Amino acid sequence: MSKTFVWHRPIAFGDVDLAKILYYPNLFHYLHQAFEAFMEEALGIPYAEFLSERKLGFPAVSLNAEYDKPFPYGKEIYLSISLIQLGTKSITLEYSGATSETGPRHAAARVTTVLVDMESFSGIEIPDWIRKGLLPYLVPDHG
Repeated sequence: MSKTFVWHRPIAFGDVDLAKILYYPNLFHYLHQAFEAFMEEALGIPYAEFLSERKLGFPAVSLNAEYDKPFPYGKEIYLSISLIQLGTKSITLEYSGATSETGPRHAAARVTTVLVDMESFSGIEIPDWIRKGLLPYLVPDHG
């Protein structure tokens, strides 16, 4: 069974719109915050170190989100992350968002990123040390 990473935080006043729900671009910001925390857990180093010292990055090349219901101001947002694809140069993460760890889904997203050398910004193969950190999160039936 694969590991699932869960990240959460309060939905802040500055992140909602006039309807008092999470302004949709801010969901993408939250996805990236969750991604950084996930990478730190999986790789054992802060994502800032991954970028600045290791000179590696995982920029998004494809992203899709679906909303089932709004995220209201004053609630928490919980994002669970599953690795559904671990390719030669890319990974695809699936996010599920709710307002509690066990509550109904409010949104889902899928993000594909490519590993790049930050100096040349060209795609490179995922090295074994990264693959080893990510493998426990790989959902088996997605390969």
